[in-house]
Amino acid sequence: MSVVRSVPRSPDPIEQLKLAVLNARESGLRVRAGDIGVYAVSQHAAIRWELDPLCRDGAVDAIGALLLMCQPPAINPFEATAQALGVDGCWVAGIVAGMDLAPRESRWVQSPQRLLYAKAYELGTLMRMHVQSFDRPALESEVRA
Repeated sequence: MSVVRSVPRSPDPIEQLKLAVLNARESGLRVRAGDIGVYAVSQHAAIRWELDPLCRDGAVDAIGALLLMCQPPAINPFEATAQALGVDGCWVAGIVAGMDLAPRESRWVQSPQRLLYAKAYELGTLMRMHVQSFDRPALESEVRA
């Protein structure tokens, strides 16, 4: 029987993401910036999220590491992240866009939640730097280029 781990509820979702990254690295997974690297298998089983077999490098990003650690029941990655962290969907959209260094979405920039989105975007860029500081192959390829 498999044990489902959950993140202790703390007021800071960034600390929860850092814990998930650390947990994934300790279990031998490579954590990098980029594709989420996991997919939903089931809503009701003990193991709901697994590594994506179509992902070539077998690595996950910070969100993927969180989903593997917490195994939330939602099958949509954004909803599952919001459930695992106990945050709003706007915050998840901001942090994902920040980690991907994507342009800010106009629907959130023009909404009443724009300050929450902007803060999450900024935290996402910082989380990207945190993850890349551990990703040796990516750093070495950037130095060579």
